[in-house]
Amino acid sequence: MGEESEPAQGGLGTSGGASGSPREVAGGAGSSGEAPEHAGGPGGAGSSGEAPKVSKDQPTIILVLGAVGLMMPAIAPVAWYLAVQYERDCRAAGVVPDQSAVAGKILGIIGTVLLALFLLAFVVFMVLWILMAVFMVLYFVVVFGFMLLLMVVGAAGAAV
Repeated sequence: MGEESEPAQGGLGTSGGASGSPREVAGGAGSSGEAPEHAGGPGGAGSSGEAPKVSKDQPTIILVLGAVGLMMPAIAPVAWYLAVQYERDCRAAGVVPDQSAVAGKILGIIGTVLLALFLLAFVVFMVLWILMAVFMVLYFVVVFGFMLLLMVVGAAGAAV
């Protein structure tokens, strides 16, 4: 049990050690070797009984990407994705996710919604632009066709 409480304290980015430890003990009730294999999956490097990879730098990266994603919405889905992965790793390790990662996730969601709105507006603009071009071509065909018809009728009337 001593091994299980160390990763929870070391993996925390905030001061929520007390809330992370009971979940870890409850989740890792079996032998200490079973929890890391289940949580880490096939790529888990935890042969010494360590929790899955929960980085202390990742919440800051997620927050920065989320904030930049508001100005450059193409980056926002990356922040959202990384935040979801970080939360999964925290749940598997039995630690509480850092609040900056949660804020980055929210900013990523907002930026992704903005990206979707921009893409929707772009598609609507393109459809309207194509329709305008088609109607302008039809307008000129009708106008010039009518003018050509008047010229043909006028020339035929003058010849008679």
